[in-house]
Amino acid sequence: MKRRTVFISHAHNDNTLCDRYIAALLPYGLDIWYDRTNLQPGDFLSKTVEKELKGRSALVVLLSAEAIQSKWVQLETSAYLNLAAQDRSRIVVRVRIKDCPIPEPLQKFPLIDAINEPFDRVIEKLVYVLGGTAPLPFFSRPMARRSALGIGAGVVGLAVIGSGTAWWLTSQKLPRGKKLFTYRGHNEAVECVAWSPDGKYLASAGDDKTVQVWDAATGKHIYTYLGHLDAVFGLAWSPDSKRIASASIDSTVQVWDAFTGGNPLTYGGHTNLVTSASWSPNGKYIASASVKYG
Repeated sequence: MKRRTVFISHAHNDNTLCDRYIAALLPYGLDIWYDRTNLQPGDFLSKTVEKELKGRSALVVLLSAEAIQSKWVQLETSAYLNLAAQDRSRIVVRVRIKDCPIPEPLQKFPLIDAINEPFDRVIEKLVYVLGGTAPLPFFSRPMARRSALGIGAGVVGLAVIGSGTAWWLTSQKLPRGKKLFTYRGHNEAVECVAWSPDGKYLASAGDDKTVQVWDAATGKHIYTYLGHLDAVFGLAWSPDSKRIASASIDSTVQVWDAFTGGNPLTYGGHTNLVTSASWSPNGKYIASASVKYG
């Protein structure tokens, strides 16, 4: 199937959810563009938006009550439908993310109901329709299980993440591959797991907006951090194993005490979803990275 270049049309109020969709789709090799600000001057589409609409072979419309009332979604949709009428190779896909009526001009196009289907299944359908390829390894994607290897203080650990489950091995003398613990504390997909440098603790984070810390040797839950407003995609322990930096779709990196959540600091310099963070070896600096669109 042909791999599509994608324009996502959505309401400004749905930016956070749109970020989540894009983060899940990017690993499948899709070229995606959208206007995150939706603050174009006047009553006409900007030249940049017009250029992107003309250059994209697929339009994905995230439908909500806010979207169908947005003049920018209406303008983007109308412009693309005119292009599609002249070029039948273009496709339009509707994704209903919130309960709302379907505008008449869009009623004939394929509909993915994200209200009544699991997020993973919605992404599967979008990847199929848009011609995505096999995902890149070790990039956040809630559809499948991923593995990460960590070594520290005599502990060798394997964390398998996805579908809200994480398990790990320690250096105890056990049959190869024996599962010690299964932790099901997350309500949604687990996106990342990180070992503390001293090898004593594990932290996990996911789509339920939480970061959870537990003892690696016993599996005992220690603390749940609730500071983020959206899914957490990246975790990094400080070199002294006392603090955690967490990177989120909410465009922030937050630093906090790993065992109490105390003394939180929020770094808000990014304008798009933040996918990773890393401490310097001396513990004085943190580097973070985000996804750039357009």
